[in-house]
Amino acid sequence: MIRSQFCRSQAERALKECGIGEPPVPVNVVVQRHGFRLVPRSSWVQSGSRDARILPSRGIIEHNANGHWPWVRFSIAHELGHYVLRHGVDTFPYSSQEDTEGGTPDPDQLMHREAELFAAHLLMPRRWLTDDVKRGLSPRALEERYEVSKSALWIALSQYRLLPLIKPN
Repeated sequence: MIRSQFCRSQAERALKECGIGEPPVPVNVVVQRHGFRLVPRSSWVQSGSRDARILPSRGIIEHNANGHWPWVRFSIAHELGHYVLRHGVDTFPYSSQEDTEGGTPDPDQLMHREAELFAAHLLMPRRWLTDDVKRGLSPRALEERYEVSKSALWIALSQYRLLPLIKPN
C-alpha cells in the first residue's frame, strides 16, 4: 500500500525546514539540509529513465550533468525521497511474488511510486499548484515556474484533480 499522505507530509516538512515558500524549489538546498551533496557526472551511464542516484554511505546524490534540467531535478528529488521515506529492506513487508488473491504489490514498485509522490509534492506542492492554476497560469507557464517537465506537471495536475481547471493556451 502506498503511503500517499506520508509522502506528502514528508515533502511539506522538508520545505518547511528549509524555509522554502515558493517555486521553483532549490533542490540543492533540500539535499544539503538532509546531509547530502550533489555530484554532477558528465559521463553518466543512463539506467532506465533515471538521471540521478543516491549513495547514502557516501553522502552524495550523483546526477546527470548533461541531462535535461527539469528531468534531473525530478530524479534528484525522487532519490532523496527514497532516503527521507526510509526505504529499505523492512519498509514493505510484502513478498514480491504474486499470491492467490490477485497479486501482492512488488516492494520495489511501491517504493519507487512513493519516491515519485515525494518528488512531486516537493517540487509542486498541491497548495502552490492549486493557487497558480486558479490564477490562470498556462501549462507552459507552470512548467517554467516550477522548473519541471511537461509529463511531471501533467501527472501532478491529474493527481491533484486540477486538470478541469486548466485553460487551453
